[in-house]
Amino acid sequence: MELGDHCLLIANTCKPRKLAESAYNQRRGEVEQALSILKPVFNVENLCQIPLHALDEALDHLSDPVIKKRARHVITEQNRVTVAARKLADGDLHGFGALLSQGHASLQQDYEVTGKELDTLVGLAQEQPGVLGARMTGAGFGGCSLVLLEQSAVPAFMETVGAGYRAAMGYDAEFYPVEIGHGADEI
Repeated sequence: MELGDHCLLIANTCKPRKLAESAYNQRRGEVEQALSILKPVFNVENLCQIPLHALDEALDHLSDPVIKKRARHVITEQNRVTVAARKLADGDLHGFGALLSQGHASLQQDYEVTGKELDTLVGLAQEQPGVLGARMTGAGFGGCSLVLLEQSAVPAFMETVGAGYRAAMGYDAEFYPVEIGHGADEI
């Protein structure tokens, strides 16, 4: 991953959470319900195997509007991952950043795992100069977001987003600039 004069930043909501007390397992169950209906129709082992061009057809087989939203998120997110890999391989950081933001919108609207804290932090991030994209990471319901931005924008970003988050939430977010290493290899 070549970022040039851009970098990744982790923004932590600092919201205490326990996934066992969240709707995380409910979301898994909803995806499994969608899969049980769509598996025989598309001859797939998971929803990620349903191609984006078959999304409307897949959704037509689901009558429950909540189950439709969950399936739409999984199918479109898999497409975003595939496209993101191409964008990164091509050095298209603006395209990759847009996919990050699209992923957050899907996690917010279709998968419904973001919450006030993550939406505030990501929303503030997406408004800042030099930011190419931002989205929540992990299982949701609090936790962290990932921001792709210009390295030169980091200090102003942390100050502005930090102040905005504190004003909205009443407590501080934390920011961690990160670097990507060369990956695992044999020692």
